[in-house]
Amino acid sequence: MASEYLPKISVVTPSYNQGKYIEEAIVGVLEQNYSDFEHIIYDNCSTDNTINILKKYKHLTWFSEPDKGQSHALNKGFSLAKGEWILWLNADDYLLPGAIAAYVEAISGSQEVDLVYGHVNFVDAQKKLLKTVYQVPYSYSLSLYGVYAPPSSGTLFRAEFLKKNLLNEDFHYVMDSEWFLRCGSLLKYCFVDKPLVAFRISGENKTAQHIQNGTVLPKHQQEVERYRSLYVFSRWPQLPLEKRKALFKTKRRIYLAIYYFKKMRFIHRYMSQRIFNRFL
Repeated sequence: MASEYLPKISVVTPSYNQGKYIEEAIVGVLEQNYSDFEHIIYDNCSTDNTINILKKYKHLTWFSEPDKGQSHALNKGFSLAKGEWILWLNADDYLLPGAIAAYVEAISGSQEVDLVYGHVNFVDAQKKLLKTVYQVPYSYSLSLYGVYAPPSSGTLFRAEFLKKNLLNEDFHYVMDSEWFLRCGSLLKYCFVDKPLVAFRISGENKTAQHIQNGTVLPKHQQEVERYRSLYVFSRWPQLPLEKRKALFKTKRRIYLAIYYFKKMRFIHRYMSQRIFNRFL
């Protein structure tokens, strides 16, 4: 790696019965050929072949013990991390070639960045590319009005910032969205214009239905309503709740237009992708 700045990076992975995929996550980190890293895995007593896979890799720091959900497992890993930077990586996702080099290049020479993220390749259970989702530069207002937040898995966080602002363990579906609403106004980010992580869409993924067809489970929707009450509707305490919700919808339409305007910079890539997929 050309950069002289080689910070220690802690990769943190929550795990539960992801034996079909977790080895690809582990190997994807190893194939980055980055010297100063650790990979911490908190497994929730998996009953599949996950433990046998973890035992194969001596470089791992792993635990198999009960937890209170993904947020709890991640927080345990974040708190244990020794690196200057923490990379959140779900067990069924994997880093793309050159990802860590891109992270390090992004943060080299800058001590002001708290968050680094790039584009995301969506893949199926067999690692077939479904589509690339092109991200936009972060704006807190886009998160506030439910339009956009950077990806969580495959994003690099400054360890000091993340340890001071751990995930809310009461959230199990939208813990990342809640985190961005709670902490996003303080963030200094760096956006990398290349795909850095593969996000797997499979039957085991608890958000797969929402991503594929927009289906929202009742518990998911309850969590969304809860964080909106905490961070959005509370901004207008003088208004009745129904008027707060109406104002939110109006503002959301405005910021949705802003989001799609930002997306226009990638229109040629989306068109090329659509044409390519038609001939697969």
